[in-house]
Order: sequence, then C-alpha cells, then structure tokens
Amino acid sequence: MNEILTYPHPALRQQAIYVSEVTESTYDDLRRMLALMLHNHGVGLAANQIGLSQRMFVALFNEQLVAFINPVIIGRDYPVVEENEACLSLPGISGTIKRFDNVLLEATGFDGKLHRYQLNGLPARIAQHEIDHLHGRLILDILQLQENHKTEFIQEW
Repeated sequence: MNEILTYPHPALRQQAIYVSEVTESTYDDLRRMLALMLHNHGVGLAANQIGLSQRMFVALFNEQLVAFINPVIIGRDYPVVEENEACLSLPGISGTIKRFDNVLLEATGFDGKLHRYQLNGLPARIAQHEIDHLHGRLILDILQLQENHKTEFIQEW
C-alpha cells in the first residue's frame, strides 16, 4: 500500500496526466486509493497524493465511495460558501476556503462509463479540492491568494 505524500513532496505540485486507457491496473490504483483514504479518515484523495501522475480521484460522498477518472468541472453555480478545509497531504494545516456550492462534473466512473454528476454542498467542495490537487494546487495556494487579494477570491478553473 502506498503512503499519502505530504507537503513539500514535489509530486504534489505536478499536473496529473489524462488517463488514456482504463485498465485493471487503473481499478487496482483506485481501490488502493479508497483504502488509503478510509484508513486515514479522509473524504477525498487525488492520485498525485500517492505519487501517481494520473488524472483521477476518489471520495466519500454521503457515505458512498466514488471514483472519478479524468474529472472536469464543466459548470459551477453560486452561492460561494466559505468553510474550513484540511488536507491529508498537509497534516495540521487548515483554513477557510471559498468554493462554489454547486458544480457539474464530468468524469469516467468506476464502471468505465462517462457520467455527469451534479454535486452540491460537501461533495462539490471535495470535488473542487481534489481537482485542485490534479492541477498541482494546494489549499496553501488558495489561502495565500485569498490573503493577498483581501477580496472575494474563489478558484475558477
């Protein structure tokens, strides 16, 4: 089983690569990620947090385990909500982050099919957090931007 990488490990700053073919190895990686996430009491885990440069993440949404391969946020809607966030790769660090409360996500699911997911509340926040990871961004970056701008700053990818 892989370990969850912690800051400042360089893999956390790398952009994840598109998964061109979903194989049994992909599913093995996702199952391993789910086990690590649960073992560490997390609600989301991106592949680059365990050193895999693949565009995928797993999450726990409303007590259901889900996997997303090549996730893309294709829509987002207000309101913007400020809530405290933490990260398995940043133990002991948390902060108030502004995020959209509603997102439309497109991704390949664990069944190997392309799906659209309308996410609201905590699932929307988790998806945005994990997709930030896939872009090599951490909550430290968002907190710094919010502090420097001292305005209504939200990430729009």
